[in-house]
Amino acid sequence: FEERVTKKLKVVHAGLKVFERNNRKTISCLYRLHQEGLHVTMPYLTKRKYLISPPDFIKMLSIREHRFPFLPKIGNWNRFNENTGGTFVEKCCHFFDLMRFILQDEPVAVMGMGGQAVNHRSEEYNGRKPDIFDHGFAVVEFAGGAKAQLDLCMFAEGSENQEEISLVGDTAKLEVKIPEGVITHMPRRPKNPTHETVEIDEKVLEAGSHFGSSFFQHLDFQKAIREGTPPLVTAYDGRMSVQMGLAVQISMTERRWVEMSELA
Repeated sequence: FEERVTKKLKVVHAGLKVFERNNRKTISCLYRLHQEGLHVTMPYLTKRKYLISPPDFIKMLSIREHRFPFLPKIGNWNRFNENTGGTFVEKCCHFFDLMRFILQDEPVAVMGMGGQAVNHRSEEYNGRKPDIFDHGFAVVEFAGGAKAQLDLCMFAEGSENQEEISLVGDTAKLEVKIPEGVITHMPRRPKNPTHETVEIDEKVLEAGSHFGSSFFQHLDFQKAIREGTPPLVTAYDGRMSVQMGLAVQISMTERRWVEMSELA
């Protein structure tokens, strides 16, 4: 029996699997890197663009902003929830927009916890004390199953990085720090973190705020006006980001989960 099996032995797979066929119809690339062969290919990838398929990769998304307090405004209108909709609307709606953009998915429920711990507590305007929140956590559940969270603290201007974003999937973790500009890719197996620094042109920094992003936003806005191209951000995107912020504020004040369908 052993002799017959040995004579018929056939090698059907040998070596290391580096690429595999991509069967997803929504992705144009025919092949993708295979986890088994990453340690072979990664040393040859220097300047690279990370193209991540959100449904396949991202399971958890975390955004942290530890920054300075609200700046003075005319009449200090931003000190009261009734004027702004709350900190997580006025200050954080762009982070909720970023969550939808990264995950390419829609939120179904949110939960939040926050309050006023440090800032503006000694101020008074026309006999009224500010009630604006200065910190909090927001957790968002998306339709595809991914979970996202926002960690905001507005009395942490001593932080080395103002924003930190991390994406975690079943094969790796990606971390971005701003203004440091360092992107770190951390595969699970083999453990081989790689770092890349994104340099921002000084002229771009001088032309706009938010570490250059405002400059590119204005370019897109200008192109939409002059050439009639579709804007990268739509009115629907704006509405959804505000609704997510409102849902978080409701959750914080009423101490409960809020279904996004409640605000539809």
